[in-house]
Amino acid sequence: MTGSRVEPCKPGRTIARVVLLGGLLFLAPLSAGGCGFVQARMAMKEGNSFYNTKHYEEAVDQYKQVIAIDPTYKDAYTNMGLAYLALYQPGSTHEKDIGYSKGAIKAFKDYLSIDPENEKVKNFLMEICQKSNNPDEAIQFFVAEHEKHPDDVRTIGIVGNLYSKIGNIEEALKWMDKRVQLEPNNPEAYYTIGVNCWARSYNHMDLSLEQRYSILDKGLAALDKAIELKPDYFESFTYKNLILRQKAAFDTSPAQRLIFGQQADEFLAKAMKLQNAAKQQAAAAADSKAEGK
Repeated sequence: MTGSRVEPCKPGRTIARVVLLGGLLFLAPLSAGGCGFVQARMAMKEGNSFYNTKHYEEAVDQYKQVIAIDPTYKDAYTNMGLAYLALYQPGSTHEKDIGYSKGAIKAFKDYLSIDPENEKVKNFLMEICQKSNNPDEAIQFFVAEHEKHPDDVRTIGIVGNLYSKIGNIEEALKWMDKRVQLEPNNPEAYYTIGVNCWARSYNHMDLSLEQRYSILDKGLAALDKAIELKPDYFESFTYKNLILRQKAAFDTSPAQRLIFGQQADEFLAKAMKLQNAAKQQAAAAADSKAEGK
């Protein structure tokens, strides 16, 4: 399936449009700039038609035409990036797929150079970077965003999560600590630290006992703070249980291992109780809403 190529206007060329004035029809000249606008809209429409019928290669070609005519046409960058994303096969190292991933990353970055505050496109950029195993691209972009907006909590959280996903927990925790400084009353900020402290211990068998206890104690302290701010935070109780089980697995004292295990059981029971209560509350709210209809 192929699309019609939009021919560029020649310099100085004018085209005509029909204008209704005083009940009379007449032709009015339209400048080459107006011609470019029309061409861009036509190519965009053609690209969207290809995209909606899953002819993504052809869609990309049309979006490129739009951008060639009007480099400020934001939606063309987004749609081109999404077309590349649809073409890309996650995990593939084929040359064509590498090209698709790079095309998507560039398209989303180009969009954000025009509209840097668009959260949806930021999410698209993160998605393709993660799917294509290019986290450094996303980290580089969002670190630069942080430098421009140092108090933007969401950007700090994104960088921390990106580092966490690639297994660089030490760097992730640095960013999560920054988030806590800006959001000292947000229980989720402390919970995230607790989760990553557990992951640091669980996934790294090479830690010394001192290093392991240091990171686990940091996690417990963060989870305690999360629970202080949100007493029914069952996820935090769940991770207190997991952290204590890490301590039980590595402590050199049999008696202390037993104590840690018992404490872990208590927190797990507490987590399950709170989770069941939350489910019952949600079900009751749903029933109440249904009765109200």
